[in-house]
Amino acid sequence: MKLTKTQLKQLVLTTDLDNISKKLLNKFAGITSLDLAWSDFENIDILVNFPNLTSLNLENEDSLQNVDGLANLPKLTSLDLTYCESHQPGSALE
Repeated sequence: MKLTKTQLKQLVLTTDLDNISKKLLNKFAGITSLDLAWSDFENIDILVNFPNLTSLNLENEDSLQNVDGLANLPKLTSLDLTYCESHQPGSALE
């Protein structure tokens, strides 16, 4: 089966993004809402594959070490960092 670009707008992933092929992720460039809650990954640089994101859920992502990739999401208007203690005011990543 050949994969083509999709009209899908919301995606929920429950695995580390490093376990998903970049070729597959490119098929979801139109995604506007991405839920990565509880997926336990350390880096979000791969989010460059989702330039249309307006909503991102990173709930309970205490393993996340680097949030620099958020700077590449100019359309992002909603970010959920609930239970991400390392990303709360006063944390090392602030």
